[in-house]
Amino acid sequence: FLLGTIQKAPDLYLDELKEMLAVSCGVDVSHMTVWRTLHQAGFTMKKVFAAERSAQKQLEYIARIGMYEAEQLVFVDKSSVDCRTTYCGRAWSIRGTKAQCKAFFMHGRR
Repeated sequence: FLLGTIQKAPDLYLDELKEMLAVSCGVDVSHMTVWRTLHQAGFTMKKVFAAERSAQKQLEYIARIGMYEAEQLVFVDKSSVDCRTTYCGRAWSIRGTKAQCKAFFMHGRR
């Protein structure tokens, strides 16, 4: 259960994993037991790196933005960061591999 959960959602914290074990399996373990199990299976906690972007999507973006003049474009960094777009900066990953998580931008009212 634990290893399958980490592979599906590598950015879960130890306390979240501990709670999921208690709710789903009826097993009450310590944070250290969860960490030790992951460590023995070869997992380590690492800083998350962004997955490579799609070359096709980059070409589509360039084609779409190419119809505008430079004077018409405005780029704003971090224009819509709020609690709905945050994610953990660290994730579990097998030793020797990079940790990757998908992060999706959420549109809507604040």
